[in-house]
Amino acid sequence: MKILLSVVIALSFSGCFDSNPLIGKWRATKKVMMIRNIEFTKDKAIASGMFEEVEYDVQDNQVLVTDQMGIGSIYKIIDNNTISVQVPMMGTLIYKRVE
Repeated sequence: MKILLSVVIALSFSGCFDSNPLIGKWRATKKVMMIRNIEFTKDKAIASGMFEEVEYDVQDNQVLVTDQMGIGSIYKIIDNNTISVQVPMMGTLIYKRVE
């Protein structure tokens, strides 16, 4: 009985750990419009000291980040420490994980 309870508790807590690969702090490989660093938390995107509540949709090697107005950006996961995002009229931005 104790083993069954331990398994149930472990499975319950496994959903508490975030599998979103964007969570963490990132630094762009080049500065764009005064923004170089970005941080993603479980429900916010933070850049230049300002934060915005967001929702995530993780699909394979990309994450759709949507703000409260419904505007979204797709971040491609290149590897555990590198992501990219297409920015209109600026091309592709590459970010490296800081933490």
